[in-house]
Amino acid sequence: MHLFAKEQPDLNWENRQVRAAVYDMMKWWLDKGIDGFRMDVISMLSKQERALKNDGGPNVSVVNGPHVHEYLKEMNREVLLRYDIMTVGETAGVTVQEAKKYASYGIGELNMVLDRHILRYY
Repeated sequence: MHLFAKEQPDLNWENRQVRAAVYDMMKWWLDKGIDGFRMDVISMLSKQERALKNDGGPNVSVVNGPHVHEYLKEMNREVLLRYDIMTVGETAGVTVQEAKKYASYGIGELNMVLDRHILRYY
């Protein structure tokens, strides 16, 4: 699946081995001393099954899929909480209420979110 460009394939976050490889890469960078991550289109980690099969047409959502919060909580347990870092996720296509699910205090996902559409509300 390529949501943006053919040179930018989507990773299959449903695959545990893919997630583990991403977590290993994150640890590698964190052990090098980086201060955090900006995560592009993080709200698109998990997609509806029909989107993964490319049979849903333009109305199938690729945002806020059924496992997105599960994957982010797992990322925290496996990687992020072990380091004193900052995380910000680009949450394209979410509402203000949905954005709070990604970055509310104590939720165990991200420190902050950004989305150019949410900014218009303030």
